[in-house]
Amino acid sequence: MIETFISYFTGYFDNQKQAFQYPRDFALICLNHIPIGNNKFKVTQGYSHDPKPYRTAIIEVIDMGDHIVTKNYKEDGAELTYLEGCDTIFRWNGNFFRGKSSCEDCYVFRGGKKTFLVTESILKEGQYEVIDRGYDVETREHIWGSFTKVNGGFFTFDRK
Repeated sequence: MIETFISYFTGYFDNQKQAFQYPRDFALICLNHIPIGNNKFKVTQGYSHDPKPYRTAIIEVIDMGDHIVTKNYKEDGAELTYLEGCDTIFRWNGNFFRGKSSCEDCYVFRGGKKTFLVTESILKEGQYEVIDRGYDVETREHIWGSFTKVNGGFFTFDRK
């Protein structure tokens, strides 16, 4: 199962088709999942018009038997810091992998507020659909991330 996941996950993706079809709802975003060994990837995410990504991370892919876990790390020079609570659990349904946040303990500070990240994703051959949303820790109000109803709010990235 992990071999299939890694083959689907590896590569350069963008949502050009979606961004051109729905420019009011989706910015043109590029993802790059670069293998760096031992089932780890350097991941960059950014706008197509900006050469500097707005997000970089190291993701480790772990086979848990009946599911896959992706663990997130932040790079601090040569050190990696594990981002507790930011794992995503993927399950194979026979056709694709469906992923969801493992809990509500992945904290992101936006606009001076402490929020928790909720991620959902679908990974299939040649395509990666992702939705990230941030919710206020105290009020549970949806603060950031996708607000559109188009495609359920999912960004649809095609492998190039």
